Amino acid sequence: MGIESTYEIHQNAYIKLILHASKHKTSAVNGVLLGRISGDSAVVEIVESVPLFHSQIGVLPPLEIALIMLDNKKFETLSKEGIDRSPVMQLYTKDASRSWKLVGSDGSSCLKIEQPSANVILLDYISSGKWNDIIDFDDHLDDISKDWVNTDLFN
Repeated sequence: MGIESTYEIHQNAYIKLILHASKHKTSAVNGVLLGRISGDSAVVEIVESVPLFHSQIGVLPPLEIALIMLDNKKFETLSKEGIDRSPVMQLYTKDASRSWKLVGSDGSSCLKIEQPSANVILLDYISSGKWNDIIDFDDHLDDISKDWVNTDLFN
């Protein structure tokens, strides 16, 4: 993969991560984005998002458990003035020196939504309270019967 990359996030992955943030409005949330390099191009397709945490407790042990469990899972597909314009989402990648780098911070990469209609669908989900249905790994640790991968979220 070259220096310049484009990251395309699929509609359901994008919606899932925004719903996770919407459910836990007063907390920082985090999760994992799963993707693949598309052919020989420099496009990275983000096909899935997995919500992990919404609490402020030390996350290293639960994070390690979640990542091990994710590794064993099989997925089908891999301006107005005065308004805060901070990104809703920040994407970090590991570079060759194994350090984390914010995508697009040097202007060499961009993140875009693959399907333009995603925000219309997202608005419908938010107005109908669909964000209440999202389960993260924190919720799963409280009740292991809850599906933290959210396989039925969009059914």
